Amino acid sequence: MKAKALNKATPVNLAQHTYWNLGGHNSGDILSEDIQIFASNYTPVDSQLLPTGKIVSVKRTPYESMISSSPTPSAATSTSLLAVMTLTMCWMANKLKQAAIVHDKKTGRTMELLTSAPGLSGIAEETPNQPL
Repeated sequence: MKAKALNKATPVNLAQHTYWNLGGHNSGDILSEDIQIFASNYTPVDSQLLPTGKIVSVKRTPYESMISSSPTPSAATSTSLLAVMTLTMCWMANKLKQAAIVHDKKTGRTMELLTSAPGLSGIAEETPNQPL
């Protein structure tokens, strides 16, 4: 994305905030969705959910089961989004390539995420009136 200054105040949001519902409209929670992330490291977040800048390996962490070096879903154990409530970390993409796969077991829909950015951040949160 690019922005150009004009001669008056112009609101701009350079962040990409994509939302998806692989289960379909009114399908309920996302507990039937699996996620597979192609990254070796992540940056933890602070209490404001902002990346700390520290780069941490996923090896020997609860997130290790989400990681794969292969682009095929069967090459790694996909992890239920329920088990990954803290997707509010910035995942460090290995290179310009596929960053993640999200698959909904109920509908069979799959979404592949590709990026040229160095990080991938996602949020899966539960609110009192809106279950995960």
